[in-house]
Amino acid sequence: MRKVLQDVKVSDQARFKQFVLQSKFRMEGRISGGGHSVAAARLDVKLNSAGWVSEQLGGLSYLEYLRGLETRVDED
Repeated sequence: MRKVLQDVKVSDQARFKQFVLQSKFRMEGRISGGGHSVAAARLDVKLNSAGWVSEQLGGLSYLEYLRGLETRVDED
């Protein structure tokens, strides 16, 4: 992930959109392949701060963020 973030050129809108789409598709695949673990992570949000952070960076909240980001990139 670090290499991808270092290599992406955010000034190139098409390249940035490609990065967003790849991230979104990867997350959707993860969720469809392991929905039970995503649901468990969502429940961990209520238990501790680490669960909240994990869900924000790799759970349904992150997928929702990526979908919104895709929409904003399309509008710009």
